[in-house]
This record gives sequence, C-alpha cells and structure tokens, in this order.
Amino acid sequence: MNIIPIKTKFLQKEPIKNILHQIKKEGIPIENGDVLVFTSKIISQQEKRLVELNKIKPSKKAIDFSKKYKIDKKFCQLIINESDKIISGTTNAILTFKNNILIANAGIDLSNAPKKHAYLWPKSPTNSAEKIKKTIKKEFNKSVGIIISDSHCSPARLGTTALAIAVAGFEPVKSEIGELDLFDKPIKITYHNLADELACTANFLMGESNQKIPAVLIKKANITLSGKSAKVLTNKLLINKNKDLFNKLY
Repeated sequence: MNIIPIKTKFLQKEPIKNILHQIKKEGIPIENGDVLVFTSKIISQQEKRLVELNKIKPSKKAIDFSKKYKIDKKFCQLIINESDKIISGTTNAILTFKNNILIANAGIDLSNAPKKHAYLWPKSPTNSAEKIKKTIKKEFNKSVGIIISDSHCSPARLGTTALAIAVAGFEPVKSEIGELDLFDKPIKITYHNLADELACTANFLMGESNQKIPAVLIKKANITLSGKSAKVLTNKLLINKNKDLFNKLY
C-alpha cells in the first residue's frame, strides 16, 4: 500500500476542482482501483455549509445544554438543529446520531473555520462522493474508490480516529464469515470494515489541525470496485441496532 498526501493551500472556492488540479500539477498518477479520501470539511466547503454563529438564535433547550455541557449556546442550537437524535453529553461535547452515525456535535466543527463561524456536516455526502467519482472517471479515465471521512471518538478510548461517512465506487465491507483461521476454525461473526480502516489510514496524514492535507490518495488498497450507487454502498457500513455490541449505550 502506498499513501500519497495531497497538500494544498486553504481552499474555499471550488475545493474539489482545486484538489484535482493539484493532482494533475504534481503529476500524481491515478490508476484503476486507487482510493481517494477527502475530509468531510472540504466537502462542507464545496457545499457551502459554513454558518455564522451570530445569526443563530438559541432556544431555551440550547441555553440549558450550554449551561450543562459548557458549550456556546448558539453552537448548542446548531447541534439541536442538525442532529437526528441527541444521546448524551459531557463537557465541551454532545453525543448525537447524524445520518445513522454516532458522532459528536452532529459533526459540526469550529476548527479550521473562520472566527465566529462553524462548518456543518455535508448535507449529502453520498451525492458528493458519487459526483467526485464520476468527475475522476471523466477527467482521468480511471475507476476509483471515494471516501469522505471525518474524525470521531470510540467508546472508552481517548482521542480521535476516523470513519467513512460516505463511500462511492467500491465495496466498503468484506465478510470474513466462513473463512478459516490459523487452526482451521470457521469465522462466525466478523466483517472487515475496509472503508473505516482506509479512512483512518488517510487521517494519519491529514491530522486534526493545520496540516493542509484535505485529501489522500491510497494505492494498492486491494478494494473491489463497484458500480452500485454511493447511497447503497454507504448503507452497507451501518449495523442493525439489535446486532450492535454497543446498543445499550444508546
């Protein structure tokens, strides 16, 4: 596996176009079966999902959350507006469900946003992933996998890793059920989440602050390309709540 960071200046206008231009400018080869990982923030920029906090009017619920979790009341209101379900919270963070993903603050981010502004999660990450895949096919004549990633926290673990909030162009999960282990015992329940592992691989280079690496190209990732829609492929990453090991937490 070869991992190539796509380093750019801060991008606000047409960020995807500029990233693909940077790939061409540096002569970075894109081949069939490669995976391009984009931060969710760059997709939010593409979708113009920047919000001015001063224009947000907090509700009583937002004010209560602000006092309880020590978070700006206007930011709390954005979390209420954007989340599908609020689970719990702690100082500086509220645990939510957004697009069937357990994520802090509905994915809303103050980091790398202008002062007194916040970036909302992409409105339609699957649509964006599908568009990028088709653009690369058109401009480079290559079939690739696309991942839109974001950082997240895992239960009982300190720090962030990453997960795929949308995928396009490849099968994101591989079933290991029926495969034999080293002692010829069949695997019973394991699924290999390729998309999240590749998102973590990219995030290692992208970082969380001022690295200016909004995209990473992963070569020789051993993926299986797919012509299914990004929505169908992304839904494969979700687990039925009744089968979720952590379902009692929410």
